[in-house]
Amino acid sequence: MAFNTEKLVEAYGAEWNLQKPERAILESLRDRLADMRMLDIGVGRGRTTAHFGPLVKEYTGIDYAPKMIEACRQQFRYAKVPFRFEVGDARDLHVFGDGVFDFILFSFNGLDAMTHEDRLASFREVQRVGRRGGYFSFSSHNLDAPMKPFSLRQDRAFSGIPLWVLRRIIFILRNREALRRAQTEDHIVFNDTADGSQFRYYYIRPEAQVKQLREIGFHEIRLFGREGEEIPDGSGTQSPLPDAWIYYLCSM
Repeated sequence: MAFNTEKLVEAYGAEWNLQKPERAILESLRDRLADMRMLDIGVGRGRTTAHFGPLVKEYTGIDYAPKMIEACRQQFRYAKVPFRFEVGDARDLHVFGDGVFDFILFSFNGLDAMTHEDRLASFREVQRVGRRGGYFSFSSHNLDAPMKPFSLRQDRAFSGIPLWVLRRIIFILRNREALRRAQTEDHIVFNDTADGSQFRYYYIRPEAQVKQLREIGFHEIRLFGREGEEIPDGSGTQSPLPDAWIYYLCSM
């Protein structure tokens, strides 16, 4: 289980702030959160718990990594509002009944660590346990983002190259075949790490992601960019940022 390590538990505990689009989504729902039962999928160390948990009527966080859940229980053991943390898998939410949750969040591109089939299964489970008229939000890698190759023809030491450029070079070298296919396909799985690990992540064009969601039954789909700005139309949208995440908020 890749994410069930002490190293990653510690790394996930280093960041507690909401990202700008997460903050924008929170603000768009703020007036309704007090009446909502929330399911936070892929909760990790509880970064989103600290922000959403105190605002909702009832909060449940799940993660498929037991070490993450134990860390959450320790982190929030003295919280004034009781939070529930359980080991769980987004692909199979059988422990929850139909239409239980008013707001479901799956942050930090957690869905992108899954295969295409598992992502679709997770969407269907979210749709099942979500209340009609409720909300689902998640983030995902944007396949439409620019991925321009770099040249190392200059005779210069690697120490003179910015870290983000080195990461991009490694990404391109590891994914040359996938990048060729990305010109014609609407989703691709890339090896998206630069530290020697073998994590593979799913990238999808926003237009294709919106289509997926609509086919499963989600509607009123809104897109947000990395700066928190709402993107009016998912068709052909390109993120201006190198890491190119798109945030989705839709009705169930």
